[in-house]
Amino acid sequence: MARLKAIARPRDVEDLAAIQERNRIAREIHDSLGHTLTAQNIQLQTAVKLWQRDVNQAQGFIEQAQRLAVTAMQEVRRSVSTLRADVREEPYFLSVGCFSNKKISL
Repeated sequence: MARLKAIARPRDVEDLAAIQERNRIAREIHDSLGHTLTAQNIQLQTAVKLWQRDVNQAQGFIEQAQRLAVTAMQEVRRSVSTLRADVREEPYFLSVGCFSNKKISL
């Protein structure tokens, strides 16, 4: 039993480290996406208010909101890619070949 605990503990430490890393990435996604969506919302609100007075300026705010959406999607893809790489390295998934021929896209 003591030997089993000694063997299990390094794995528990690895599992805890993986969970902590995933949580860090999830917080990063939340913070980054939250900031970007807030900025995008401000751009769109400004465009709506300007629309009657200056369509060209309003269009500039809409274009900025569109660029923010592209940036947000890129950041989410990068973070999800990092999470997928971490999961693929888990011993269980390596042993059963879960990701051998799977194509996953976001």
